[in-house]
Amino acid sequence: MPGIPDWIMKPKVFERMEILSRNTALWQSQVARDKLKAVVADLADTSTTAKPIIDIAKGAWLYDADSTEHFHRHWLNRDKDGYWKNIQNQVDAVLRAGMRQVCEMFIASGYSRPFEYLWVISGAEGSTEWRMSICEGPSQVTVIFQTPQTKATTTNYVPYPPITVVKYDTTTNKVVIKPMDFPV
Repeated sequence: MPGIPDWIMKPKVFERMEILSRNTALWQSQVARDKLKAVVADLADTSTTAKPIIDIAKGAWLYDADSTEHFHRHWLNRDKDGYWKNIQNQVDAVLRAGMRQVCEMFIASGYSRPFEYLWVISGAEGSTEWRMSICEGPSQVTVIFQTPQTKATTTNYVPYPPITVVKYDTTTNKVVIKPMDFPV
């Protein structure tokens, strides 16, 4: 089965992260601010006894049961068959440092500059290029997870209209404009 093709995705957990960053009432609470500062401290710890990334994410109100399973298994390589199992140490290090940077930027903005999160899947399957790009704009911060292709986990896809793909179809020699296909 071919790998997931070049895509831009916005998984449900990214939407939850965005909603949290836009909840101004939540961030007026000292409890929420202290919780985020604790997340930053946990992410900063890279010792051998550091809190696992999955526990940090669960404690940060981000995951439900289904998405926790996916994140833990596929992104964090729980069962040793994750998407990027051959570069897992790099993935974990980039996730910790990148998400720490994002949280620190949010705190520095006075909890006022929300986030947009995207996952760009590109490059050859098996590539070791896994990174995060963080673009600070005047009204939001855009966070892009840039990962190699992964093994497809489904053959069922539905149109995802919020993201439009414009590409040249070499079989028809025409430009095609359509919603991105999203796995279900």
